[in-house]
Amino acid sequence: MAENLNHGQQTMSYDSAYLYSAMSNNYITEKYCLSNDSTKCYSFGGLYDWNEMMGYSTSAGTQGICPTGWHIPSDEEWQILLSSLGVMQSQTDSLGWLGTNQGDMVKLNGTSGFNALYGEGRNYDGKMGTIPTHAYYWTSTNNSPQHAWYYHISDSKQEIYRSYSYKTYGYSVRCIKDTSIITGMNMEESQLFIYPNPTERNIIVQWGKHIEYEYNVSLMDLKGAVVKSYSKLSSKKHVIEVESLTRGLYLLKVESPLTAKTFRIVLQ
Repeated sequence: MAENLNHGQQTMSYDSAYLYSAMSNNYITEKYCLSNDSTKCYSFGGLYDWNEMMGYSTSAGTQGICPTGWHIPSDEEWQILLSSLGVMQSQTDSLGWLGTNQGDMVKLNGTSGFNALYGEGRNYDGKMGTIPTHAYYWTSTNNSPQHAWYYHISDSKQEIYRSYSYKTYGYSVRCIKDTSIITGMNMEESQLFIYPNPTERNIIVQWGKHIEYEYNVSLMDLKGAVVKSYSKLSSKKHVIEVESLTRGLYLLKVESPLTAKTFRIVLQ
């Protein structure tokens, strides 16, 4: 989704001296608008506290208030985005300003196509920014019962900021499409199993039934570079040694005449 989510009924936010949310679990999706001006929601999207955005779920990657077939990106998926833009993998789970010019890449008309909109945000005490020069995006990942991870893009900075804040803050939301990239699950339609995941030493590719066709396996880093590949395999079980690889996230692609699936692999 190349725009900020703008869904729900506007609720007003007022300055206070304490932490509070004007939203509640009342079966009505509620949103704040920058400066309490409803027209700003059409320009920059709505602002949501974390619980409202999540539909009062706590599961990373949940649909939340996104349309059917879409979900709220997890912190892990934001890290994948940063890695794909060139942020060092060892840096993506750090706090603070990350990368070099990746903030410019995700800004409006940047090279990534993300087109961040400066929706500003609502403070935990109800105060709001007035001049749109910052974008704050929630992830669907908890940091603690009171806090969740978010990302910040600033008009005056080239990097991207990663941190966590109180869930009563009001931030923008981007939804992403559900995909076939999965973690450690079996594909019932083809009876293909990938395990263990996460893993430390080996990845096992195993078919649950007799295979009549040869298949290919490729293990790639998040930039798409192939680090291991195997062609014309015919055994029901194939073991890939990964102990020598750098710890982090990888993509495992399995291709046969009957199926082509990509799995997210965590090396720990």
